[in-house]
Amino acid sequence: MGEMVRYRSQGTSEGYLAIPSGGAASPAVIVIQDWWGLVPHVRAVVDRFAEAGFVALAPDFRHGGPASKPSEPRQMLNSVQMDEAASDIAAAADYLAGRIEVAGKVGCAGFCAGASLA
Repeated sequence: MGEMVRYRSQGTSEGYLAIPSGGAASPAVIVIQDWWGLVPHVRAVVDRFAEAGFVALAPDFRHGGPASKPSEPRQMLNSVQMDEAASDIAAAADYLAGRIEVAGKVGCAGFCAGASLA
């Protein structure tokens, strides 16, 4: 249902975007991944938000490389990476607010480590 998009952050960021099929402008939600990255489950959550009528975007904090072993995700919890993720979320909100498919507010939902960023 969704697709990968690029948007401006502190450089260029990517994320998985899904738009409701109804065609009407909708509120938006940023889906903040858990510490594993932009894995199929997170994409499915974005798609479900779109099916429920929201424009949904999940920023890819790991830049295309989901974690593959339990020791890797803990690296995301350092303060520098969390600060970068927070900046990326703010840029994602600006990106969504500028899309013609978005009307109203931009909210967020976070999972696991993403909950603290939400």
